[in-house]
Amino acid sequence: MLYCDGSIHRYIVLALHENQCQYFGCIFQDVCKSCGAFGRDEESKLISCTQCGQCYHPYCANVKVTKVILLKGWRCLDCTVCEGCGKPDDEGRLLLCDDCDISYHTYCLKPPLEHVPKGNWKCKWCVSCLNCGATTPGFGCNWKNNYTQCGPCASKVICPACRRSYQQEELILQCVQCDR
Repeated sequence: MLYCDGSIHRYIVLALHENQCQYFGCIFQDVCKSCGAFGRDEESKLISCTQCGQCYHPYCANVKVTKVILLKGWRCLDCTVCEGCGKPDDEGRLLLCDDCDISYHTYCLKPPLEHVPKGNWKCKWCVSCLNCGATTPGFGCNWKNNYTQCGPCASKVICPACRRSYQQEELILQCVQCDR
């Protein structure tokens, strides 16, 4: 990025005359801050930090481009702040979503978490139950199995033949899915 004549330009300056805005050769294309390569074809498209504007290949920033990133934007690690309070401090309690990199302090979540979870953590926009599609853990429940199951689905028993889940109190004699 180059500041010149009161505005910011995204160029790679090949030559610049001292104290003057005379460009002898410029490339008007975004460049990955991490590896320095251009984002030309589909595989090397760049994502831009919504805070500082720096561009990165998703694979250089170790980010999966998800619907949440496309809708809400993305912040690079230098610009990461808690989405709840807007502060970057207390990094030991700052959680990064495993899908979209949005971050929250454990105490800024609603409801707050007492401890930093072991394993994966997903924000409220990315978490959903793999069994039923619920986006909340259920009344009085917490997310289970690394934020992949809501409380009610995690409490179900799985048929050993077809892997379909059922409630323990259903007292099934034969699985409707696989007839065993």
